[in-house]
This record gives sequence, structure tokens and C-alpha cells, in this order.
Amino acid sequence: MNFVGNYDSIIKTFSDSLGVNDAASSNHRILDKLDEHYKKYAAKNTLLVIVIDEFGKFLEYAAKNDPESELYFIQQLAEYANDKNCIRASSRTQGRFIKRSVKNGKR
Repeated sequence: MNFVGNYDSIIKTFSDSLGVNDAASSNHRILDKLDEHYKKYAAKNTLLVIVIDEFGKFLEYAAKNDPESELYFIQQLAEYANDKNCIRASSRTQGRFIKRSVKNGKR
């Protein structure tokens, strides 16, 4: 499963992608939907891979908008992946490092 970070709620992004409409219990429903995917892959003896590209965008949003809820979901997601036979991968662009390196003439 592929997710691309943007300056938005990671909860909303996962909810929209997985078709979870119940905002009141969205964290629980998101994990239930992920579990449905996990079981489908496990039945085929394959892994569920959750890729989150541009993870830093979600973190930027979380820092300024309801950090407790957003970071709690990230924690739940990490624990879910740890408890199951699935892989969670995330990437952050090293924008500040690149900007500083270019400014200093390094590439």
C-alpha cells in the first residue's frame, strides 16, 4: 500500500484511501481495514507492505494541527506493523540538508 505525504492529516489520508468514513472511530476503523488487507495478503503467503513517502509532510502537519491525535495514530500504525508480519517504510526528504549543501557549493 502506497501513501504519499502532504501537508494534511495522516489520519484523513489513510481514512480516505481505505474508505473509512466514521471520523469518531477512524483510528480503530483504519486499523481494522489494514487488518483486512493484511489477512488477504497473509492468505496468499505474502507480506503487506505499507509505504509512506514524504513522511515529513505528515509530521509537519501534525506538529501544528492536533499533534496528540496525529502522533498517537502514527504510534498505533507503527505498533500495528510491528505486531504483524508486515513492513512499514517511510521516507523524508532531507530538504534542509540539500538546501544547505547547495548553498555551500556541495552536491
